[in-house]
Amino acid sequence: MAAPSRHDRPPPDRPSAAGLGDRLGPARTRDRIRLGWLVFTLGLLAVLLGAAAAPREVRGPVVLAAATLLPGYPLVARLPVDLASLLALQVCVSLALEAAGAFLLVQIRFWHPQAFGLTVVGLGVAGTLVVLRLLGQERP
Repeated sequence: MAAPSRHDRPPPDRPSAAGLGDRLGPARTRDRIRLGWLVFTLGLLAVLLGAAAAPREVRGPVVLAAATLLPGYPLVARLPVDLASLLALQVCVSLALEAAGAFLLVQIRFWHPQAFGLTVVGLGVAGTLVVLRLLGQERP
């Protein structure tokens, strides 16, 4: 009898990228709440620095961080994924929302970036507070 070929044997057990999220488990509610308060604080700080006409060197990084994180948090905060995936989704959704909003403003020829930014931050902060309240109610 011939020895079984390597094609007849089952493949060895290796962790796959698809199962990584299941192994790590979803982000804990406490981590989601911490991330929410960070995003909320960044949004408020961005508004305060913009209103105070802070120097660009100070205002720029804070506004960039708020714009990258704030609009997506209320939409993805309750998804059952691990924290790294949640953060990646949050950034992608935030940038997609801002790109769609900027495209719409250009198309209707109403380009006012400061008004658009304040609207995005205002809605993001309000949505973040709503989600933080919902997450606080889910907490065991």
